[in-house]
Amino acid sequence: MANRYFQEEDIGTSADTEWRVVLAEELRRRNPFGDLHAAPVYSTPEIYLYHKEHFRPYGAKLVLQMGDTGMGVGFYIERGYLWAAEAGWTLQPHWDWHHFMYLLGNDPDFVALFKRARDTFDTFAFWIQSGESDAESLSLRASHMPLAAILGLLNGWPGHLWCDVYYAMHIPGKTLLDSNDAGVLDLIVRALGCVEPVYRAVLDRKSAIDERISSLGD
Repeated sequence: MANRYFQEEDIGTSADTEWRVVLAEELRRRNPFGDLHAAPVYSTPEIYLYHKEHFRPYGAKLVLQMGDTGMGVGFYIERGYLWAAEAGWTLQPHWDWHHFMYLLGNDPDFVALFKRARDTFDTFAFWIQSGESDAESLSLRASHMPLAAILGLLNGWPGHLWCDVYYAMHIPGKTLLDSNDAGVLDLIVRALGCVEPVYRAVLDRKSAIDERISSLGD
């Protein structure tokens, strides 16, 4: 075993693995992003990183997600449905999705963050998962699509389908298994650091809007 975080059986979609607990504990101990908390998701092979005071199931997050070929590391946001019979997962006015879409369409500095991330790791790409109810029916990786086209695609995404959006890079399973403790942790932290500003920008806009609304009631 080259490092204490990953073993052969961890590479895959099983939620019955230990890497999430061990790695989340180490990220909390090292605290590379200050006020962001790392927590394993026990029902799926994922770790979420988020600001404790702003965590919501439908909110923006940083994510580590294991798959059959390795780990995706990046930014994650949910739109849910535009209309659906499933209560609780229809897009609401207070969801972070609105801030993400506003910034993507109107803020050149925000848009530049995605290019900066890809200049650091060229495997960064948008990845859209979608479907009806709990069944995934579509997975689209848009690696070379211009951001304006991504924006148009998301604006036109069918409302009866839930929609999850990732901007993530890929770490191959072999790299996870063969790297030593310091090497694999440094790689993960550097990848998360590329998209931390994306998460912060969404959070900052939400906080500013919330403060403005609150001041109107004073």
